[in-house]
Amino acid sequence: NQDTAMLAIQATINHARGMAGGSGKVGTMGFCLGGRLAFKAALETDADANVSYYGVGLEGLVGGALRGPVLVHIAEKDHFVPDAAKAAIQAALEGERDATVMVHPGVDHAFARIGGKAYDGRAATIAGGRSAEFLVRHLA
Repeated sequence: NQDTAMLAIQATINHARGMAGGSGKVGTMGFCLGGRLAFKAALETDADANVSYYGVGLEGLVGGALRGPVLVHIAEKDHFVPDAAKAAIQAALEGERDATVMVHPGVDHAFARIGGKAYDGRAATIAGGRSAEFLVRHLA
């Protein structure tokens, strides 16, 4: 139940904001279904940064007002995200001040999962570096 998941994510954000040693800023990051939930967090929570790796069904979520910055990683050859969906996501987020979409050429879904059949070290390293820069910019 994604509505329940979003309540849990917001509760986790609230808790993490008050943890000792933290900056008070909190980000979300997810992969596949978690990538969808991280994107939903950008729409529905007060997270300070959100990173979505190959989120599924994002084309049905775009168009809503972003409440927080989001970085979306899309695999060019993702068999779960048809070309029309990729185009819809890119078109909807183009020009959004708080949205960045990276389409990683030549890779499939789960390209950043070490040991997975679709793992691509180059694309994973690039995506990881961009994610780290994004998180530092929004959470530092």
